[in-house]
Amino acid sequence: MQGRAMSLKHLIWAGAAMALSATAAEVETPYYQLDLGDTWYEQVQEEKNGALVAIYANNVNADILTIAVVPNSPLNAKQTGTKAIANLAAKNGSAEPLTHERNYYRTNIEVQGYSGRYYFSEKDGTVASINIMNARGEKDFTESLKLIERIDSKVKGLFPEL
Repeated sequence: MQGRAMSLKHLIWAGAAMALSATAAEVETPYYQLDLGDTWYEQVQEEKNGALVAIYANNVNADILTIAVVPNSPLNAKQTGTKAIANLAAKNGSAEPLTHERNYYRTNIEVQGYSGRYYFSEKDGTVASINIMNARGEKDFTESLKLIERIDSKVKGLFPEL
């Protein structure tokens, strides 16, 4: 009887190990494909009036990464960033001035004890905004930046070239 209990226990452990080693999720949107790897998962992907908002969470370092894509945007990337900074100020947040780097604008932000960073980029009237937030107030966004670098854009030049 004890031999059966041990084999059942091993069977349960093997099943759990197989579940943990499952292939990472591949995300597909009209604008990009993204391999989330082993530590990221998708919380939300929503398309409304042609605009896409997707939220990804990292279950190791507590980063939350939001990607918003707005086709035919009335604002360019710089205007979108300026408006985001003004909205933060209205909500008692703070942001550094926008800096222009390669094909994007960037700012570091603080909102109610959360540290974060915004990226704004555009291509042919479509604006992409990527926001990284860390619930622990950490400012090391290495894992989020690795995820951004893995974005396989369907619109060449739309996303930040980090």
